[in-house]
Amino acid sequence: MRRTGRTLSLKGIVNMATDGHPTHDDYTQIWTDERHDFIWKITGVSIGPNNPNQVFNFNSLQLWTMPNEQLLNTLPFNASFADNRCIGQFIIAVRSGAQTEIGSGVMHEMIDPEAFITRELGLRSTNDALFSYLITLEEYQTSPVEEVLQVLKTSAQKAGVIDPSSGAV
Repeated sequence: MRRTGRTLSLKGIVNMATDGHPTHDDYTQIWTDERHDFIWKITGVSIGPNNPNQVFNFNSLQLWTMPNEQLLNTLPFNASFADNRCIGQFIIAVRSGAQTEIGSGVMHEMIDPEAFITRELGLRSTNDALFSYLITLEEYQTSPVEEVLQVLKTSAQKAGVIDPSSGAV
């Protein structure tokens, strides 16, 4: 892999009540890149309220590399780093036990430093979350073999896992 020198900023507002996926209303895909031989690394993430004068309407957020075809499956997916498609987690710890204006809480973030985005990036939060985001990505060019390895590392990790509730694969 080699850096191309290209960076990309993803910014926007997510309203899970309207943006959520039809099958998984706590997930929304924010970006895709269908090109081959290129992958992206997260270099920065900022999460905030929809409006700077507004209170946070969520207390956690996750970054996922979840292909749309896997979202169409109605089976639930793990809500943690136990699933390799989860590459980042954010928690807002608010003082006094209530959600108050920005500045009264502390954000704790964990981003997998070895995770690369091969095709898509999505956000997962509560199904009524409303927040803004700014995510910075850095582009890398890969060989076809390196790209396949990254795809397997992220999106394909759950392929073939048996569902314990039904025994289905």
